[in-house]
Amino acid sequence: MSALPPVPPSAPDRRPADAAARARVGRLLVAQSAALLAMLGAFTLVLPFKVLTLAAALAALVLGVLVFTASRRTAQSLVPRAAAGAGMALALMGLTVGVFPLLLWNETAGFERCTASAVTVRAQQTCADDFTATVERRTGVAQLGG
Repeated sequence: MSALPPVPPSAPDRRPADAAARARVGRLLVAQSAALLAMLGAFTLVLPFKVLTLAAALAALVLGVLVFTASRRTAQSLVPRAAAGAGMALALMGLTVGVFPLLLWNETAGFERCTASAVTVRAQQTCADDFTATVERRTGVAQLGG
């Protein structure tokens, strides 16, 4: 009596799990992109609403970390990780730039009032020059182009 050789167990089908993980990574990347766009949009708002810049940048940073952890479950994770890394770099820059108006609240408010009332380009440039000089005095750091 000849016995058939045992059939090796087949590897479990990872496609459904991989597809679900890839879809989750895609949703996280879209959410990170939306947070980055919200960060850029919030930075253009007037002073009390500039705080939203920090919140959106922090959200983009957290979403980037979530992309890194979720992309471990996918077969091809290089592109999502690169996109998340670039988004996290932008979020860190947004956090850095977004904190300056908060640290220089009075100076930024004065600059916004000055530019709101400036009618000519020369008046706007005078506002910018005054703001730059004030920031240089407060921080002790010379600004570029000045």
